[in-house]
Amino acid sequence: MRRGTRALLLAAVAMSVGNAMAAPYTFTNIVDSTGPLNHPGLPFLNNSGTVAFGAEMDTGGSGIFTGNGGRTTTIIDTSGPFVGFGGLSFNNAGTVAFQAFLAPFNGAILTGNGGPTTTVFTFDEFEDFAVSFAINDHDTVALLAERANPFRSGIYTGSGGPLTTLYELNADASAFGNYVPFNDSGTVAFLAGFGERDDGIVTGNGGALTTIADSSGAFSFFYSSEENPTATYSLNDNGTVAFLVNLDAGGAGIFTGNGGATGTVVDTTGPFAFFPLIGGGEYPTFSLNNTGTVAFLAALDTGPIGIFTGPDPLADAVVNVGDSLFDSTVVDILMGAESLNDRGQIAFRYQLADGRTGIALADPLAIPEAGTLALLGLGLAGFGFACQRHFGSR
Repeated sequence: MRRGTRALLLAAVAMSVGNAMAAPYTFTNIVDSTGPLNHPGLPFLNNSGTVAFGAEMDTGGSGIFTGNGGRTTTIIDTSGPFVGFGGLSFNNAGTVAFQAFLAPFNGAILTGNGGPTTTVFTFDEFEDFAVSFAINDHDTVALLAERANPFRSGIYTGSGGPLTTLYELNADASAFGNYVPFNDSGTVAFLAGFGERDDGIVTGNGGALTTIADSSGAFSFFYSSEENPTATYSLNDNGTVAFLVNLDAGGAGIFTGNGGATGTVVDTTGPFAFFPLIGGGEYPTFSLNNTGTVAFLAALDTGPIGIFTGPDPLADAVVNVGDSLFDSTVVDILMGAESLNDRGQIAFRYQLADGRTGIALADPLAIPEAGTLALLGLGLAGFGFACQRHFGSR
């Protein structure tokens, strides 16, 4: 009996320590194609665990919706004046910024949360909205686009009233990238060319720019051409940027920086073969939160694509192609720059072997701290010693 009791105690301690090595997740189905919505787009997640997404409707048309696993909320759909929608961005106040079209070349960028909407930018002011925009928690939207009159490219902000110019082409940079994240301090990050100077990723709020990384060091290049940026990035409220870039030594990696030395999150010298991108390569499939965590989509050297939160393909795995999910098997997954929140939750789009497509929310289970595990081990050991004395006296 002493031997059996001791084995049980050791197994309990080993199980507790073993579970602490990984961060298991529970998965909530936000929406899938068995309901009234189908072909959901990229998920945008806020700190309440609510996801915003675009989708087609079984009844015809399309819309933008939010949900957290229960009933979905319609932000806007084509039953009104709009014939279709483009990209979107989502904040912690529950407001969605979205691109809407009254006709193929007539539309606007608006904000809303299911009630009346606010128009922030219109096609009367801008030639091309097919670039990038983002909303912060103050319901202000930053837009990277080409202004109509006079014609020039720039980064502008607005919330429904007069617009503010942050940076414009030629005056502040010789080239812009195609993506502009925006934080609660009013800071944007963007990929910039500076003529004779090195290209790089910079941040700013309308004044002097801070260089996060450029091609003068270990990083290979940020532009292969003005139309084809080769680096992309995510920005948090602390002014830190996570960015994916090629390396002079070969391969690529995801790094972080805020104007000083950069740190490595993960690169292709380890078990990861490459890091997929979307939208022609300018939109990230990784996300940085305010705690400094980076969740990213990556392909392993051994083949499967998955979502990870660090360099260990086992301990840092969230979900992989080939995993079981919702009584089927994952055959494809995708996440974006607004897919990770400060609670460590991750929203991702999935396709299953049974044909279903949808959006899921991965929620990390609480893992005991090391000190708690040590106390648990001591407690179990003490219990075992007491049992040994008790049963040994018989």
